[in-house]
Amino acid sequence: MKFRILLFLLAAVAMTSCQQEAVEKDTLPSGYEYILHTPNNTSPKAEPGAIAFFRYGMRNDEELVVSNYDATFAQPQPVPDPNSPRQLNPIEEALMLMAVGDSLTIMVPLDTVPAEQRPQGFENSNTLYYDLTLEDLKQPQELEASQAEVGEMINETIAAYEAGTLEGIQTTDSGLKYVIHEEGEGVVPDSADYVYVDYYGALLDGSRFDDSFSRGMPFAFQVGIGQVIPGWDEGLTTIPVGSRATFFIPAELGYGEAGAPPSIPGNSELVFYVELNDAQKPQ
Repeated sequence: MKFRILLFLLAAVAMTSCQQEAVEKDTLPSGYEYILHTPNNTSPKAEPGAIAFFRYGMRNDEELVVSNYDATFAQPQPVPDPNSPRQLNPIEEALMLMAVGDSLTIMVPLDTVPAEQRPQGFENSNTLYYDLTLEDLKQPQELEASQAEVGEMINETIAAYEAGTLEGIQTTDSGLKYVIHEEGEGVVPDSADYVYVDYYGALLDGSRFDDSFSRGMPFAFQVGIGQVIPGWDEGLTTIPVGSRATFFIPAELGYGEAGAPPSIPGNSELVFYVELNDAQKPQ
């Protein structure tokens, strides 16, 4: 609650600043006015191809309406090429002007938008203020290196599993096998908790079919309600937050006889390396 109050106070100060420091306003290519609150920041700037991770808040003339400042993870956004033939949206335009640690406010006048078409919370507002803070940048080569490192580790794990030399394997009643490489000290997720997981999925021949490391952002979902394959629902309720583990998921707990063409053939045993970053109760 204190954090939310602080965000509201900061938003109010920023709004006053936007109204009083008109000389510092500039205009995005799309025509919206903005204020860069940290113009002398010498940190790395967002360049095309990087993944920008930002926090945002949307406020009307009086209060903060939507925010992800207290969310577990920042919002990812690929930084586009400024010469792209498509029309960039205002957030993309703004991020291209920012360095890590920068904050910026976009001002969207609402007098041209009919009240019934305005976002909830802005029906009677004159302006939508969109506050951005650039929290981090990840370059494509960083993501590629991270993916390659995990891929090498999972291939070694698969080789040991196939040779019967992988130590510490545990098997559940359903047939799920797993090995914990590093056990975390957090809570074990309950059914219906929201979990945040980095993962690398492969077949027994080592071929990768999906991963989160190349995207630089954990996968978030509600565990235990059928949003993912049964092997994931079971596996992620057996290890505590902070754990690194590998699941060996039989076909009946994965994609079954049908598989998931073209990358996953029918009756495939799946190998998932996972890092359980966080778990939160639904609110």
